[in-house]
Amino acid sequence: MREVGDHVRARRLGLGLTQAQAAERMSEAALYEGEERGRTAAIRQWPHVIAFLGYDPHPELVTTAEALRALRHRRGWS
Repeated sequence: MREVGDHVRARRLGLGLTQAQAAERMSEAALYEGEERGRTAAIRQWPHVIAFLGYDPHPELVTTAEALRALRHRRGWS
């Protein structure tokens, strides 16, 4: 899976949820951006996305800068 929306869609379908049901659990904005528009959710939505997925879908981190960027995303900080 390449995009975060692919991870969200796979999780939603794996749980047998409709988009509306998944939006109640996660965030409607994050779901819409990921699944419908193929975009990455806004930083403030990332905590909801990670909680819904149960993991962080970002690739493995290599540098300190990448690790800090990922931490900011997980916490919803810009």
